[in-house]
Amino acid sequence: MSSDTMFGGTIAPGLGTEDRVRWPLRRSSQLFQLRYGKALVASSRRQGDIPVFGTNGQTGAHDEALFKGPGVVVGRKGAGHLGVHWSEGDYWVIDTAYSLVPIADLDLKFAYYLVNFAGLDHLKNGTSNPSLTREAFGAQYFPVPPPSDQRSIAATLGALDDKIGSNRRAISIAHDLLDTIADRESALLPSASLGDLTSLNRATTNPSTLGDEMVDHFSLPNFDANGQPEFVSATSIKSNKIDIVGNSILVSRLNPRIDRMWWARPRPDISALASTEFAVLTASSDTELAALWLAVRDPYFREELPRRVTGTSGSHQRVRPDDLLMIDVPDVRLLDQLTKLTTLNLLGLCAARRRETAQLAALRDALLPELLSGRIRACAPVGTT
Repeated sequence: MSSDTMFGGTIAPGLGTEDRVRWPLRRSSQLFQLRYGKALVASSRRQGDIPVFGTNGQTGAHDEALFKGPGVVVGRKGAGHLGVHWSEGDYWVIDTAYSLVPIADLDLKFAYYLVNFAGLDHLKNGTSNPSLTREAFGAQYFPVPPPSDQRSIAATLGALDDKIGSNRRAISIAHDLLDTIADRESALLPSASLGDLTSLNRATTNPSTLGDEMVDHFSLPNFDANGQPEFVSATSIKSNKIDIVGNSILVSRLNPRIDRMWWARPRPDISALASTEFAVLTASSDTELAALWLAVRDPYFREELPRRVTGTSGSHQRVRPDDLLMIDVPDVRLLDQLTKLTTLNLLGLCAARRRETAQLAALRDALLPELLSGRIRACAPVGTT
């Protein structure tokens, strides 16, 4: 079999050429069945904890399942990315997606990683509303290791994903607690303008002056992706950026209806540059900066930000830096030291968990092609043979 028969013309990105795949190749139609989802509009859903999946992931919940879990959901329709999603329990799939059901001796979690890594977008047909047909998917070829190796691969990658999920839950809980503290203190403290509590860093740098230096780039897309700056060559950044010279809080000025606030801690000896779409707030010490975090998480401040925007385009509304500084916030200079230190510790926990999550995700993504191709072997999980 030539490599141009696999994965819709080319082997999955990262797996290399056919002669580098150690496992035997099998046609997808011999491995999987794609079962159609069923329409379930929001008005017809009843309160429950059964996840409802579409092409782009979970779209809500219902009190009834269409399929028994665990399960794999495969995107079927849409001009954007067709996702592959895992459901730990019973689930519902709407009519823009499929439920993927193995019909061969295939570990379900391994199948999830395999199809997710191979991707689906290259298999779509049509222009106005591209879709994935059963025929197109069924004609593809996948490398299939023995069952014991499938389980080992799934266990290895699953352990990394479990830790990533645990970190994300810890971050979410910590941020909820921080917002609770901000809520509590807003009712106890007098008000002051934000400009009385912070200095605004306005110093910009032209990245072209840094040559080939590698820098941490704090951008809105990076915040939305994983809350981590991207480590890139300065030459790849095309416009002036704000030079982050110390620990700071970044508050998005662009479309502030979207909640984007970033606890930014530059690494030693690595230049840190922030998009000018952020207001970069500074304080005299880390504990005062932590207190400032509670000020910008104040419910009134967050509600007021979108009211201060300029511009008529819904996608390009901005708050002027000086207008942002005029908004009233709780005077967190009056906070007790214990509250400031508690806030600082929670923010540090979140930052550490995000860094670890990024490292684990990089390890998982590096392991995926090597494990799925058979170029390296995973150890058998404890308790299996």
